[in-house]
Amino acid sequence: MEAISNPFSLAAEAGIKLKRFLTSREAWVYYICFWIPALVMLLVYATLNIYPFGDKSVFNWDLNVQYSYYLAHVKDIISGAADPFYSWNNALGSEFTGTFAYYAASPFNIIAYLFPVEQLQTGVFLMIIVKIGAIGVSAAAYLRYKKHALMTTIMFSSCYALSMYSVMHASNIMWLDGVFVLPVILCGLERLVDKGRMKMLILAWVYGFVSCFYIGFMLAVFSVAYFLYYTLAKDDIGVKRFFVRLAQTCIAAVSAVLLSSGIL
Repeated sequence: MEAISNPFSLAAEAGIKLKRFLTSREAWVYYICFWIPALVMLLVYATLNIYPFGDKSVFNWDLNVQYSYYLAHVKDIISGAADPFYSWNNALGSEFTGTFAYYAASPFNIIAYLFPVEQLQTGVFLMIIVKIGAIGVSAAAYLRYKKHALMTTIMFSSCYALSMYSVMHASNIMWLDGVFVLPVILCGLERLVDKGRMKMLILAWVYGFVSCFYIGFMLAVFSVAYFLYYTLAKDDIGVKRFFVRLAQTCIAAVSAVLLSSGIL
């Protein structure tokens, strides 16, 4: 009976810890780092008369001519009105899994899928705002991991979330996930080099590969460069430790690719 009850006790303990964190002073740092960029983005949209503040739309460029149709098709798949593996609406007909993996696999898309197809614009608008806020939170998490002060964390996480790349590519919704997960990858790489822990890095890579494999490839290239920079810049790394950490990084990379193989 003790073995059976353990999962429930562990879940209850995790729930208590989560509740304590969400009501702690540290959690307010993340709330602030979410809402500042999110509210700034809302203000920008309101100033530009973008829906729901005016008659202009977030559906522009590729979001209008491509991504909106893919999101609507996934919505049809969820409702059972479309085949999840093949689509006759793509040219003369083709498989849909590759299209889904590139354009529509982001977990943030769940926000858009909560809305009816007729209100997809509202769902996408809300999803973009949430993504911008979440980018601020991930940047704040990395800065707090590096022991930066409160105001430094708030200022630079907001700047990161509202960078030119994020604002300009807000219509390329699947590319924002790479910006979101990049600080987590940096944290995971540093934890691996400093402490030999791989779990965070593996999960961050899996997220990057699954959410958009195109940006995931770029995240992998950047990870190699950052690993070399971070290890070679340390005075206490040593040749033996360097190759041990390199082997662990390769193991983490292979593990992430295998866990993402259903999408890749």
